[in-house]
Amino acid sequence: MLTFGTVIKQNASKYKNKPAVIFQNTIKTYEELNIRANKIGNAFLDRSFQKGDKVAVMLKNHAAYVEIIAGLSKIGVIIVPINYRLVGQEVEYILRNSESR
Repeated sequence: MLTFGTVIKQNASKYKNKPAVIFQNTIKTYEELNIRANKIGNAFLDRSFQKGDKVAVMLKNHAAYVEIIAGLSKIGVIIVPINYRLVGQEVEYILRNSESR
């Protein structure tokens, strides 16, 4: 199955030193992105997350967001992105209805 995490892994071997993420003054190569994604994925596995679990993520725009999405994708965890501009009741609704851990 082709997932975002799989694409990052393939691109890391194919385009190792090419830019994958450019955000403000930060540039991450495909290799760097893949390494960070693996670390993030392993950290979630260490916390007993399993394939198919849903994880809510609320962040402002940042280069790390791509790392988190790739890392979760690599271990089969489903990301539930939450816009940081939402207000309390909207966030509560998403959390209550998304079955996020």
